[in-house]
Amino acid sequence: MSGALDFFQKHVVKEMKPGDCNDNMRAINKDIRRCKMINTFFLDPKRTLDQICTSAKNHLTVNINLRYTDCHRCQDNYPDYTYNHAVGQATRVTVSCNEKRKPYHLAEVVKVEENNG
Repeated sequence: MSGALDFFQKHVVKEMKPGDCNDNMRAINKDIRRCKMINTFFLDPKRTLDQICTSAKNHLTVNINLRYTDCHRCQDNYPDYTYNHAVGQATRVTVSCNEKRKPYHLAEVVKVEENNG
């Protein structure tokens, strides 16, 4: 893959098991060449986030009902690293949208955390 990862590659997955944080973070860390402290992955098998930037606003806040997994860095020794996870339910998300109505930055997530791993 060439170029930087897009919003969906960084934040949206169809499924994710608790042990998947290290593997999923590998592509993100390779792109930025360091170990990112935390990253949120939305479990979106129905692709409800595909049309999140339908308005012309730069910052868009929408109510959602999606499960998420946060991957938290617990060891930083790039490229060797370890991530823990926390899962829960996201109820609202704020994203930055570009002029092509594509999300490029996850600005805020309102979450209900369920457990840590």
